[in-house]
Amino acid sequence: MKSPKTRQAQAGFTLIEMMIVVAIIGILAAVAIPSYVDYTMKTRIAAALSLADSVKTAIGACVHENAGIQDGCTPDDKGAALGMPKFNPTKEVAEAKFTPGSASSRGTLELKLNRLGAGVDTGSTITFTECGLSGGKANVTWNISTSVSKDAIIPHTLILKNDPPACVN
Repeated sequence: MKSPKTRQAQAGFTLIEMMIVVAIIGILAAVAIPSYVDYTMKTRIAAALSLADSVKTAIGACVHENAGIQDGCTPDDKGAALGMPKFNPTKEVAEAKFTPGSASSRGTLELKLNRLGAGVDTGSTITFTECGLSGGKANVTWNISTSVSKDAIIPHTLILKNDPPACVN
């Protein structure tokens, strides 16, 4: 008597199964990579703006303690005499420069950015122009402008997102 042939179980995956898996991974990557690039850009812009907040706070405190006089309230060696912390460059911001205002001009804080990604090259700037005391309150408001190209939609929009109405005097 002949022994019945046993059928061997299939081992591994078929070509079509592998092609489906590769296609799914390709679709997920096509969605994930641009989202990741946007996410990292948002993070870098947020870090630069957060750094600006600490510098603006230090400038405001210095001006307040200096009886409203802005001279010397700079984040460098000159400002150290008035208690201003010296600015230390970061991955996002290469330089922070405060130009005190006068009777005919407003003070400006300019951040020189390092390359943050597409559309934000080394040397691009974010400029904060102080508007003085707002609404009789003891806080200084700042207007934001930038040299980042409007063609770089995501960084340009993120930088100007929290820009208050124009300075009113």
